[in-house]
Amino acid sequence: MAKSENYKIFEKRLKGMNFKRKRLVLIEQLEMCDEEILNEKRAIEKELSFFESALDSLEEMDRNIIESNYFEKMSMVKIAQETNYDASVCSRKKVKAVKHLMYLMTGIKED
Repeated sequence: MAKSENYKIFEKRLKGMNFKRKRLVLIEQLEMCDEEILNEKRAIEKELSFFESALDSLEEMDRNIIESNYFEKMSMVKIAQETNYDASVCSRKKVKAVKHLMYLMTGIKED
């Protein structure tokens, strides 16, 4: 029995269904990833906003020490040179500032 043109077209379409199934699974996975990424983005934004508020509560010198040391990866010696303070003073200010940030962000208080 010879296959009609319509039959051949439909058979081709059926063969493409497995590809469409796989593609649908991938799309669904991407949608889940998109939602996970958006949730993570929101969580990071919230945490960074909270952190920035805590950082803003520091005195300017303490904030500069924290930013220079942790974000710009400057050594305490270099920070001391730039601020014209002794390195030990900068280190003490850093410890005090970190403890203050820790308290604001976690509620943990250390003396």
